[in-house]
Amino acid sequence: MDLFEDTLQQQKYSSAEPFFMVFDHIDPDWCLSEALKIRSKFPPTMEGSATGKFYGAYKTIHFLVDSELPLIKNFVKLVKANEERFKATFNRELRIDLIHLAITDDASEEMSIPHIDGYWMEGQAHLTILGNADVDIWAGSRDEKNRCRLTFPNGTVWYINSSVYYHTINTSRDERQNPGGLRIELTAPINIRDMEEIHEVAIDSPDRYIDPSNLKWQSMKRKQIQIQKEAYKAGRASAPKGVGYIRNVPKLDD
Repeated sequence: MDLFEDTLQQQKYSSAEPFFMVFDHIDPDWCLSEALKIRSKFPPTMEGSATGKFYGAYKTIHFLVDSELPLIKNFVKLVKANEERFKATFNRELRIDLIHLAITDDASEEMSIPHIDGYWMEGQAHLTILGNADVDIWAGSRDEKNRCRLTFPNGTVWYINSSVYYHTINTSRDERQNPGGLRIELTAPINIRDMEEIHEVAIDSPDRYIDPSNLKWQSMKRKQIQIQKEAYKAGRASAPKGVGYIRNVPKLDD
């Protein structure tokens, strides 16, 4: 089941909230060019995630929302232009503070498990740059009949209601979809927690890059892992393991 065109059509599959919204579109060739520039300049902030929902193949470079990088500025502008429509549909604010450029070098590797982003955010805005997004989302319970495959043209700016519905990234061996195995997207958590701390860890430069060697950033990730462990023990975590997995964050396991 591929891309649904509008919210009304989605409601046939869910009596609750819509599970995605399309915001806009950017030229995909320009997006790819800008994304590769960022990749060549900044090392990944993380590989994997503290929540255990993403594996090491899923690498992210983190920036604050006020970054002057052209790709991020354009993305943020288009997301914010949809604030009123978003609020009318989902009955909540649309606040973005943190931006991730997510890169997978080999899209045939497992990138994530089926999960919900219920604690840390209220869904995510996305810009699919290479790989046509290609995620599965369960529009309701995790019965197979509710499993839907979402694909979008590269360059699409969209929102996934990931705090309500289970979802996961599909692997791909399709050279047309993922040339050389590469998958790239830009993401922005909506209404993320602990933003006061995050604003303190970005480098004071126009890029607003978050360096993984920053001690406050490492402390935040340790806190996130501890919360995840507690959620797992209480039966609230969607990840099957109680501890996350992150590379490229020094001394995180101390």
